[in-house]
Amino acid sequence: MSETEPSVVEPAESRGRGGGTIRARRKRGKRGSRRFAQWSEYIALRIAVAILRGLPRACALWLGEQGGRLACLLGARRRVVQTNLAHVGYSPEEQKRIEAGLYRRTGRYVIDALRGLKVPFELDQASGNALQAAADDRKGVLCLFSHLGNWELLLPFLGSQLSPGMVVAKPLHNPLINRWLEHERAAQAPDLAFVPPENALRQSLKSLRAGGLAAFAIDQYGGSSSPCVSFLGQPARTVRSTAGLERRTHCRVVGVYALLDGKNTYQIMLEALPPAAQDADTHELLERHNTLISGWVRKHPEHWFGWFHRRFKDVVEYP
Repeated sequence: MSETEPSVVEPAESRGRGGGTIRARRKRGKRGSRRFAQWSEYIALRIAVAILRGLPRACALWLGEQGGRLACLLGARRRVVQTNLAHVGYSPEEQKRIEAGLYRRTGRYVIDALRGLKVPFELDQASGNALQAAADDRKGVLCLFSHLGNWELLLPFLGSQLSPGMVVAKPLHNPLINRWLEHERAAQAPDLAFVPPENALRQSLKSLRAGGLAAFAIDQYGGSSSPCVSFLGQPARTVRSTAGLERRTHCRVVGVYALLDGKNTYQIMLEALPPAAQDADTHELLERHNTLISGWVRKHPEHWFGWFHRRFKDVVEYP
């Protein structure tokens, strides 16, 4: 008489009714919770946008400023802001001054970005001439921008100046809000292509070689494999794509930002970099790019949203 094979019994704690395991049920529960959170965020955003678009702009901006003050009082990412400010050498007194202005101005910029309506802006003669000279060169324009002021306003402006045009845009974590943002950007900047980072190099080369525009925001953490380059006087991981594009195409490099003035009008400023040396390496080119952005931030620290980011990750231990 042969021995019977022992049966393998699944532990009771891992089995659920209907053949499903507890682990699988937990996964389904997490997906459901995440989906609920995404829809809640999306619905709240659409309601807020509808209300803001119905208000006079001055009133909406005032509400944004008060919201910024409240966020500061509640300590929203305040420890990250303070860590960044101290790391780049601001004194405690300077930190307090910059913090107060940063939260108020961020509230105003967020309101204009959410409203998505046309806003008044001015481009000074020098900036206009620099952009025209870069466009006339027909070598393509590599546009460097940062989270200084209203970067969303820059997108339709840039798209109207040079063609073909593309900007690298990292998708948001919430797919519902990301689709809404893509629709809004397409409506406001129909001549500009928004490309995810994984396709950025190929599309940028194509655009630049056609004499068009490739735009990159270069003021965020570049990833653990990116080189450390001086930013605001401190080493920071920096995306190397812009240096590679400049070396391969010999394109013109310009920086641009848009700040809100006391009359609620945006001043668009554009600065062209001189041609780099033919033998300049990647590190030297990235230093040029970071020096440009750093100069803007030092001049207008209350307008830089990057203080809320962990820009110096891998170098600084953040709270």
